[in-house]
Amino acid sequence: MIRVAVTGLGCITPIGNTVAEFREAMYAGRSGIASFDRSFPGMMGEDAGLRFKTTALVKNFDPANNPAQKLSTGIAASTDTSAQYGIVSARQAVEASGVLQHYDPSTMAVIIGCGCGGRAADEEANRGLYTRNARVSPLGIVRAMSSSGASNIAIETGVTGPVLNISTACASGTHAIGMAFHMVRSGQAAAAIAGGY
Repeated sequence: MIRVAVTGLGCITPIGNTVAEFREAMYAGRSGIASFDRSFPGMMGEDAGLRFKTTALVKNFDPANNPAQKLSTGIAASTDTSAQYGIVSARQAVEASGVLQHYDPSTMAVIIGCGCGGRAADEEANRGLYTRNARVSPLGIVRAMSSSGASNIAIETGVTGPVLNISTACASGTHAIGMAFHMVRSGQAAAAIAGGY
């Protein structure tokens, strides 16, 4: 059997947008849970009738203005924010590992877990369609697809081996990592970019 090792990490989370920030907050016991932000996209008025008062929201994610989070115009336009978290996290992991300098991208795999695709894009399209009879953007479907993150990670990195989205609810990311492990160990892929969003 081929030995498998994790060589790079990346993350965009409510407690940090880099591995160092995340680790520091986690070891310090800082929570990312806070009162629900009323400026959250799609909020309708002061009393939205929500049954909950807290959320764990990613902060300081700004791919338009932060060079470390920068996305190409095409990827930014065709992806939901959740997929963008996955793309930037994968970029961090790839940079930390140097995997693209050691393996031919045609022998690598991208295995990403996403349980339900771009919910914000889907909700925005439905809200416009059903409350304002508005035309749905042609990019609405592309943004809502659960495979959007995996596809765009492959595009950004140039990986042309197997590209899969695993959709198994809350276990999607764990199953994606497990699938990538088995593909590398069995020799189906020389290396893999794996995770979830």
